[in-house]
Amino acid sequence: MRRRRKTMRRIAIVTSTVLLLGAVAGYASGLLTGEVRREDACRLCRASRYSGRQYGIPYSRVDEGEMTRWYRENIDPRHGLDPDRPHSWEQSACTMVVQPLFGRQDFSCGAMPAIFLLRPEIELEALRQIQDKATQVALIRSLNSGSRPETYRRLRRLIEYYYVDRGRMPWSKWWQLHQAEFGL
Repeated sequence: MRRRRKTMRRIAIVTSTVLLLGAVAGYASGLLTGEVRREDACRLCRASRYSGRQYGIPYSRVDEGEMTRWYRENIDPRHGLDPDRPHSWEQSACTMVVQPLFGRQDFSCGAMPAIFLLRPEIELEALRQIQDKATQVALIRSLNSGSRPETYRRLRRLIEYYYVDRGRMPWSKWWQLHQAEFGL
């Protein structure tokens, strides 16, 4: 009788240990918890905000790049730091949802602003060439206009400058030829 109780106790301990280890391993591997990842970016300063849920725990972080620093130094020193001057967040990539157990991934992609097709360093290169703050602000606004076809043309023009015309023509001459296309 005593031996049988001891055996039952061992079986209960081993079973409990295996179940506990399985639960810990399932949680740690994400097998038992879903995951959500979302990426937003500021239309003005191009800071990125990553948010979501991993292992059931919500997270959010903001990455500020060179464009964000430039924007604060030249346009608005309190942008994104002051509640009265918040970032202008827009979804900039597809939201990824990983389902628990089988790890099936779903992506939710909505219409994203065209400005996110332009790399921040290209926009920054153009803005650094312009000395007038009002013109810098006007260029940023023109790249964020509501008209998608117009914005695409402007973005394409800047990309062509950066990759094709930059080596052949100084910015000042290029800008004189094309600033009207940006509504300036």
